[in-house]
Formats: sequence, structure tokens, C-alpha cells
Amino acid sequence: DTGQRFTNAEILDYYRSRRHPKLNENPRARLPYRQAVDWYLDRQTKEYRQTLETLNTSIGQPMSEQTQVAVCIPVAGHQESKDIYRTLSQYAKQTNVEGKPLNPANYEVLLFVNAPEGQSVSATIDEIARFRKDYPSVPVRVATGTFQKGTVRYGAYIKYAYDLALLRARERQTANDIVIATMDADTAQMDPAYLSENLRFMDDPANARFDATLAMQDFDHRVLAAYPTFMAAVRFRQYIEAQTQRGIPGWNSAERAGEHFPTIITQGRTSFIRGSTLAAVGGVNSSTPAGADKELGEMITFARTGKFQNIPEEEYPLAYNNQSGIETNPRRELVTMLSGKLLTQPWDKFDEGELVRGKSLDELIRQSPEKPGDLNVPELERQINGFRSWGVNMDSYYARRALSWMGLTEGSDYLLEKDDHGAKIKFMGDLSTLKNELVKFAEKTYEVSDRGDPTILAPQEAPAIS
Repeated sequence: DTGQRFTNAEILDYYRSRRHPKLNENPRARLPYRQAVDWYLDRQTKEYRQTLETLNTSIGQPMSEQTQVAVCIPVAGHQESKDIYRTLSQYAKQTNVEGKPLNPANYEVLLFVNAPEGQSVSATIDEIARFRKDYPSVPVRVATGTFQKGTVRYGAYIKYAYDLALLRARERQTANDIVIATMDADTAQMDPAYLSENLRFMDDPANARFDATLAMQDFDHRVLAAYPTFMAAVRFRQYIEAQTQRGIPGWNSAERAGEHFPTIITQGRTSFIRGSTLAAVGGVNSSTPAGADKELGEMITFARTGKFQNIPEEEYPLAYNNQSGIETNPRRELVTMLSGKLLTQPWDKFDEGELVRGKSLDELIRQSPEKPGDLNVPELERQINGFRSWGVNMDSYYARRALSWMGLTEGSDYLLEKDDHGAKIKFMGDLSTLKNELVKFAEKTYEVSDRGDPTILAPQEAPAIS
């Protein structure tokens, strides 16, 4: 990996050069786990392989022969002390699909605690140790590493975490595949059957063609309730994504017509990837500064289909599983918006504003300048129109439907103004219907929070997509 950003034909050639030869010969090939991982690890430099082996030795425990999923969490050790205990506590609540406690031998939580040289990770390590003392049965495994500040891209952090899991699974006696679950260190809530449900999905013979699945996710509802303008902008984005994941026609037009092409993006927050596939496509691109998890899905999709878009649903190698999910800390997106930027910009530079990771959920909630009934209409208008940079045409079926799900009606709540980029939204009045829905959401959120309900709320309900 050179750090060079490729375009057009160059990037396609680059992805081909990273893949297992058998996958290039036959895009439908399913490589046995050991064959794929042995090939992949043999391609790594001697120094990198030695580093992986040293990290594995430092863990002090081998992976269980029964482990089906390795939850890989890259942890910014100098910044995550306020969130890591809460994140790990979600695994103490995990159950199987029958509701019984999940067998600890069936999974492991692999933490790669990293930091720039000279930065202390002691507070985060202490919190991890506190959790392990409180919940000794939860299989938490810890490896640590330091990097020279400014020399390592985001792709490198997750590469170490995922490759360490591949190596640990390879050293077992069993030849079974392992599922790599990608997670962040700031998960706020997790459905009790989150791991078992997504494993069930991956193990279902009917889903054998899928190399990865994206699980359901939402932002922490207490933060959304505390920042109603942010929540409204987030819901618009989510309602657009709900349609792209299903491939609903109407991306560029007001009519729902045309073919059915889904678009699913793997993410670091909540994806499940077959280990054999991860190895066969050449693993994480360590030169990617941001979006390396997203790029994994792109590499898989291109390997299987030879293209990145306009892929028929029956050929798509990625799936979306809406049966179980998580709530996560929206700190990066929230601070992006509060700093005057658009929600389309939080991942432009991964290290930009990295001190955001030091803020806990409670700190974010206390800092809100808004109340549940507040709504900054001009800012919401600016944020929604900002999604035009992602190709969202506001005069499209997608945008109109998303706005209708938010309770907004063309003519009474908004107008469409034509310009050189298609059309943009112009809100009218105070959007009272939307405000009322935001107040109801906050009331329900606080009610559930007061009960201490361990099950996450589903995102604000939208009409079924058919």
C-alpha cells in the first residue's frame, strides 16, 4: 500500500492486484478459510507479520475453538476512557436468539488499544481492567500499539485489529471460517441479541452468497433528543439511506420507475464480514486515510460483480440486516454540524477534530443549547440541501419521500427552487408538525431512559418500503 489515491481504471487494477488469484479467475469462488488467510498473511512483510505475532502473544490467551465471531474494536487509547466501559458493558448483556446468555466461547471482543507516541493510555487501560474485573466471563482480549503521530492513516489502525483476528483464528485446530464484526469504541446501546442475530443471518444457507452484512444502527437517542435540529437532519439522511439500501428507483427523478439497484455500504460501526472474504480481497487498505471500512465493501463488491453500482439485487454480495442493531455516539457528526460544517463532511479528514473522541455522551447532552421544542429551520434547510453534494436531487422521489416521512408537505412546509444543480429545498413557516414529532420523540426517549430499558429503541418509524 503506497498511500497514493487511485482513480478510474487505476483503482480497478489496484484492487485486482490485491486479490487472491482464484478470486480473479472466478469471482464466485468461495475460498476455504485457511487457504485464503495463509495466502494473505504470506503477502505481508516479515516485519508486519512479526508485529502481529508479538501482539497475539501479548494477549496471553488463544482464540477459542468454538469462536464464531471476533468483535474487532480499534481503540484510541488516549481518548476513549470515558466511553470504553459502557461499550464493553453491552457485551455482558448479549444473549442467543432464544434469549439465554450467549456462550462466551462463541465470541471474543478484541481491543487494539493504540495511541500516538508520548500519549498516555493508562486511563483507558484502567477502565478496561475495571470492566474485566466486574465481568470476568466476557471474553475481552487486549493488544496495544503506539504510532508516530501523523504518520499512520486510519486504515492502518483497523488493519492491525482485523488481521490480528484473522491470525488468531488461523492458529486454531478448527478450519472453520470466522466472522469479523467491526465496531467502534463508543457504542452506547446494543440489542441483547445483536451478535447472535447477525451470526444467524450469516450462517443461514439462504444467505450464503453474502460476504458481509450491515446491521441496523442509530445514534444515541438521548443525544438526538437533546439536539432536535441535528436529529431532523440525521433523519433525512437515514430516510435517504433506507431507500438506497433497498434500491428503490427514483434517485434522480420525481417518478418511481426503473430498475431495482440496492446500494449497501460497510461501516466500521456495525458490519459483519466473512474472514475468508476479507483475506481474499487483500484485507484493509492501510493507506486509506478515512473510509477504509467503506472501501472494504467496495473491494468485495467489485471482486464479485466487476462493478460498483447498478448491480441487480440478486447479484449484490452485501446485505442489510434490520433485525437487530445498536445505538452509537454521534459525537463526530454532531460536532461537525455545530462547528458550521455540513453533515456530509465529518469523514473528510479522519484526524481532523480528533479531540471529539474525548467527549462523553453525558457531556454532549449537557452542552446542548436547544430544548426538545426548538428547531433551527434555516440550519436544517442548509443541512438538507447539503446532501446535494452526495448527488441527492431534492426534486427526486427519494427526497420527497424522506421529507414526507418527516411530516413535511410540499406547498405548505416547503417549496422546491430550481437552480443549476437541480433543485433545493426552501422551508416555509416554523415546521410545527416536525417540531411536535421531535417533542414526542424526546418524551419517549426520556421515559425509556428513566426505566433503564436495556433494549434500544428502533429509529423513528417510517412507512414500510415496498
